[in-house]
Amino acid sequence: MRRPTEQEVTAAREILQRAQQGPLRTLPEIYARETVQLSEWPAHFRTPVQAIRVGDMAICALPGEPFCQTGLNIKGKSPFKMTMTVGMANDYAGYLPTEEAHGHGGYETWRAKSSFLEVKAATVIQDAALGVLGTVAK
Repeated sequence: MRRPTEQEVTAAREILQRAQQGPLRTLPEIYARETVQLSEWPAHFRTPVQAIRVGDMAICALPGEPFCQTGLNIKGKSPFKMTMTVGMANDYAGYLPTEEAHGHGGYETWRAKSSFLEVKAATVIQDAALGVLGTVAK
């Protein structure tokens, strides 16, 4: 999990205290609420990564919304000639930007309930996928 620091939570609470009553309207207010809520989430997140063999083909089920580069990396290193990756499978893990994509920024990388995993999460999930692909290839 990519958890906010105490300073970030304090700053977020201050933004929320200044916000007008009713629905939150600005990005700083909305992301302040996300920061406070994420500070209360568990420190770790477990999620399934699955591979299914169908003859000479494999289907790899990934949680959340992995960036296409993760799927291409898995396909390129898969022991199967044909490997299909499927996102949003078995669990919701938010956006899964690559480490490189985190460096470029963008809304998929902003810490929120829609992007809450650590920066290296896509690599960890990719490695897990290759591990289970190796297992079902035997």
